[in-house]
Amino acid sequence: MANISGAIRHVKKGEDILRQGESGEYAYIIDSGRVTIKIEKDDGSVESHEQGPGALFGEVALLAKTKRAATVTAIEDCTLITVTPDDFVRRIESSDPILKLVTKNLISYCRTNLEKDEGATAPLDSARARMKNVESKEQTDALLNSFKVEHALNKALDNNELELFYQPIINLKTYSTCGFEALMRWNHPTDGMIPPNVFIPVAEDTGLIVKLSEWALREATSALERIQTLPNASENLYVSVNFSSHDLSKPSFLDELVEAVNNTKLHPKQIKIEITERLLILQPEVAAKTLKACKDAGFSIAIDDFGTGYSSLSYLQDFPIDTLKIDRAFVKKMATDSTSEELIRTIIQLGKTLNMDIIAEGAENADEVLKLTELNCDMVQGYYFAKPVPEKELAPFFKNWRNE
Repeated sequence: MANISGAIRHVKKGEDILRQGESGEYAYIIDSGRVTIKIEKDDGSVESHEQGPGALFGEVALLAKTKRAATVTAIEDCTLITVTPDDFVRRIESSDPILKLVTKNLISYCRTNLEKDEGATAPLDSARARMKNVESKEQTDALLNSFKVEHALNKALDNNELELFYQPIINLKTYSTCGFEALMRWNHPTDGMIPPNVFIPVAEDTGLIVKLSEWALREATSALERIQTLPNASENLYVSVNFSSHDLSKPSFLDELVEAVNNTKLHPKQIKIEITERLLILQPEVAAKTLKACKDAGFSIAIDDFGTGYSSLSYLQDFPIDTLKIDRAFVKKMATDSTSEELIRTIIQLGKTLNMDIIAEGAENADEVLKLTELNCDMVQGYYFAKPVPEKELAPFFKNWRNE
C-alpha cells in the first residue's frame, strides 16, 4: 500500500472533499459514508445532490470546466481515495488492488476492465480523452449521461435486465417465416424499457458491446433451438445476431460462434452474422479476415442498412456476403419518392446478380409489401407482419400465422 500513500484518507463529517480549485482530482468513497455535491448554478442558486457508498465525483472536475463552482462535502465520516485522472488510468493499468475494491463502481470511467478480459481492446488513453475533451455544459451533460448509462448497463448484465426480442423475417414467395432478427431490449427496474438507440451507442463507444454481444449470441442460439420446435415452426429457421467492430476484432470471435452452436443442435448456417456497412469501411482488413473464416466455418453474413451512405460495390466483391438488408428509410419513401423505388430495384437486381438474398426492412403496410413483391424482393421484415416480440410470444405468432 506504500505506493498509494496519501491517496487514501479519512474524511470527517462536514469536511470539504473537493473544491473547484482541486478539479483535477477524482474521489471515490470506499466505505459506507455519504456525501453531498453542491453545485453553484449560473443564476447564483446552489443545487445539492446526496450520494451514497461507491459514489464517484469525477463530475466535479467536469462541472468546474464549465466555470461552475462545485464542492463535495462529507455528511458522514467516510474513507475515500483521491487521484488525478492520469494517476487513475495508471493505477487501472497496473491493476492496483485498492482500486479493485471499487472497480464495479468505477467501470464507467475505464474503457476496459481490470482483469484485461480478451476482447476489451479499446485503448485506455481514450478514458482520458472522454474526461478531458469537454468544453461546454451540453458536452458535460452528455458525457455524464453516457457514464451513468454505462454504469447501469454493467449492472443490467449482472441483474438479468437484458432480453432479446425476435422479429420474424418473411419469405415473400411462400409467405412462410424463414428466420428472425434478435434485437436487444433493456428492461430497467425503475426506468422501464430503455430504447436501444440510448444504450447501444454507449456500449459501442465504451467497448461494453463485447459483453452484450457475447450474451446475445448465447441467448439467441439457445432460443432458436427452442423456437424451431414450436408447432407450425420450421426446423430450418435461422437467427440473425448483430455484431460490432469490437466483436470482429476479437481473436476468439469465431471460436465463440462455434462454441455457441456446439452447445445446441443447430447448424452454423442457422446463425447469420449481421454487421453494418460502416464496419466494413472502418476495418476492411480485419473484417475481411474474420468474415472469411466465419464463412468457411458455415456461418452466413448479412449487411444491415445497405445503401445508407457507405455503399461501395468493391466490398460486395471483397467480402463473403450472403444477404443485403435494404434500409427501412428507402422502403418508407418508396410510395412517394420514385428515386427510392429505383434504388430498391437496383439493389435487388445487384443482389440477384451476385447471388445474394435480399431482405427489405421496415415494411409497415400492404402496399409496401405488394410493391416489394413486384420488385422481386426475397424477404421482408417489418410491422406489417410482426413487431419484435419476446420468445414467449412466438408460439401464438406461429399459431395465428398458420390460421390466417
